[in-house]
Amino acid sequence: MIKHLKLALLGLVIFCCVPLYGQEFPNLLAANRVTTVAYYEMGEARTFHVVNSSTKTKNDKSKPEKEEIVEYDIVITVLEQEDSSYIMEMVYSNFTFPETKRDNELNEAIAQLSEGLKIKYATDELGRYDSIINKAELSKDLKLQIEEVISLFDGTFEKEEEKEVFSATMNYLVDKMTLPENIEGLYAEDILNIHGYYGIELTVGKPLQIELNYSTLNNFVLAGTGTITLNTVNKDADAFTFITSEAPNKEEMNAYIKDLFSFFKMDNMKEKASLSEFKFSSKAKTKFTLELSTGWLKTATHTSTNTFTIGKDTIKMVKKSVIKEIN
Repeated sequence: MIKHLKLALLGLVIFCCVPLYGQEFPNLLAANRVTTVAYYEMGEARTFHVVNSSTKTKNDKSKPEKEEIVEYDIVITVLEQEDSSYIMEMVYSNFTFPETKRDNELNEAIAQLSEGLKIKYATDELGRYDSIINKAELSKDLKLQIEEVISLFDGTFEKEEEKEVFSATMNYLVDKMTLPENIEGLYAEDILNIHGYYGIELTVGKPLQIELNYSTLNNFVLAGTGTITLNTVNKDADAFTFITSEAPNKEEMNAYIKDLFSFFKMDNMKEKASLSEFKFSSKAKTKFTLELSTGWLKTATHTSTNTFTIGKDTIKMVKKSVIKEIN
């Protein structure tokens, strides 16, 4: 999901503040007060290592019934720098899957086809994510990837009927996923885990209340709320850390889940989602560490938890993403 913060007024606050510690640490306003503003330079590049893990647990069992891990690198380069925006490029490489956590060959095949994928996107002058700008190129690449996945698995089905269902499902997803609004929702997750909270001012001990709009697959828009809390400021380490906590509106989220089941043609789940005993909750928490001097991300740990309750069964799905700069 793509989230947009309703923080227009805070931009005015940022530009009215003058850093007390000079230009060496432009994000440092005081010993306990910072801004989250990007000071990127054209041609600059940073490399990050990403570890994504996901678990599925049923009825509070201690051991997950499903667990997957994928690791990869992303290189972010500043292509253009203007008064009101940055143009950035994110390139994926070095996908790996720990042998002990391999559970889904299809997901692995799709991920490995993302090797070398280039996403060009724009931010505003503060470093806050705006939009992906090479959607047509990504749409074309995605179609080619899915066609290759279909060919890879073409000979793995014992029955012709299974093969036809798989092919029809994948082609249906291609048609849906390659729509411009869905390209945005599909590829923006890593970008948002890096650029999601720029353009704000934070003070230790004063949590900031925020409102969010999530743009999701199938062009469904959700409202949400959250808090941002400045945790530490360390001038000697050229770093500051803040924690975000957020959740979409519960009623709107239930409507979105039904829409999502329809999107993926999961009619059985859509019917269950309409029952009174169906319950769904979602929440996310992220810890960011940024550089005081440049605003570049140093580390981020993002954890999202989704819980489904259908009758007597409760399914908890936890996804964790750890991002660390490695150069």
